[in-house]
Amino acid sequence: MEPSHESLPYATRLRRLTATEYMRMVDAGVFAERERLELIDGVLCRMSPQSVLHARIIQMLSGLIFRQLSAQHVLRVQLPLQLGEFSVPEPDLAVVTREEGARRDSHPQNAELLIEVARNSLREDRTTKGALYARHGVAEFWLVDVERQRVEVYRQPDVDSAAYAERTTAQAGDVLTAQSVPGLGIALDSIW
Repeated sequence: MEPSHESLPYATRLRRLTATEYMRMVDAGVFAERERLELIDGVLCRMSPQSVLHARIIQMLSGLIFRQLSAQHVLRVQLPLQLGEFSVPEPDLAVVTREEGARRDSHPQNAELLIEVARNSLREDRTTKGALYARHGVAEFWLVDVERQRVEVYRQPDVDSAAYAERTTAQAGDVLTAQSVPGLGIALDSIW
């Protein structure tokens, strides 16, 4: 016998938003301009406020990356991606192909490299966003740990398990080279 809706836990009766519905809401002005939201697996999520150090690292990384990109890539800073039917995350930095960056009818739907800078959101970015990025085949994901001054590097996404097969850590003194973006390397001493 099937349980009635009244006996189901409240969470099972929630309905996920699609990326299309979310973007319609954004276009209609449903959310305040200063409200920082992203859609993750159909759920509206508030984004953490940025500390001075968090913002400075994003600024440093964006300058370093921008200068190294070839004509085949575009850098997006805190701009949305549409990953599948239910997610519109806003990673701190995304390197996308020029074709993805030139889309006129939607946000880019894949990235070569995504970077999240995290202080308070480290665990969530590692688990929830890391799984989302792997599930959608993002080739490389860097998670910058502001407190420990290190970068967790995730490569070789396994779409089926929503996990990365390779995980390494780089720290101050290391030069981090992107495997997914030819010619891109960051001396980590330059961002701390």
